[in-house]
Order: sequence, then structure tokens, then C-alpha cells
Amino acid sequence: MFSPDSRPAAFLSHYSRVMPDSQAIAPAASSVTHVPADGAQWIHDVVRARAPQAEICLDAFHVAKWAGERLDELRHRLAGELRAAGRGDQAAALIAMANYAHGGLCPDSPY
Repeated sequence: MFSPDSRPAAFLSHYSRVMPDSQAIAPAASSVTHVPADGAQWIHDVVRARAPQAEICLDAFHVAKWAGERLDELRHRLAGELRAAGRGDQAAALIAMANYAHGGLCPDSPY
């Protein structure tokens, strides 16, 4: 949900209080069992306040994104270590694999 004032938790809390059918929301909130989220604390706060029984689950998109970012950090660190050890050809191959995995769209990609 978009928050025009850049304070999503405050916006969501306000929105749920001023909705004309707020009484109708309570039964629906009590039936929520799972909420996919990106791990932002404001989402946890709102879910705990509105649907405390719900399980908060990290969504697959963000899990894959974070795993890919850590893998890229590892590749670049290892490539630096390989270069420092005089094994630049292996470092280049490692970075080339990373660029291939990203479809050649890495910022440091020569393609």
C-alpha cells in the first residue's frame, strides 16, 4: 500500500481507523493466517497490531534478491583475493560468471 506521507505504519493505522466499514474489517483481520512481507519493521508492527495471530513470512522475491546480493558480494571479494594472489585470470572468470548470471546487466559488466 502506498503511503503519501512516507510513514506507512501511521498511514495504515489511520486508514484502518477512518474507513467507514472498520467494523467489517475486524472479522477479516482475525481470519488472516499469513502475511508475506519484505521484513520491514513497520509491516511487522501493523500486522501485530491488526492481526496478531498472523504468521509473518518473508516473501520469495526479497529472499532471492538478498541471497543474490550476498552471493555477488562473495564473488567480488573472492575475485579481489584472486587478483591479489596473482590469479587475475581466475578472478576474471569468476566475475564473468556473475555477469552471465545477471544477463550481462551487472554495473561492472563489459557487455
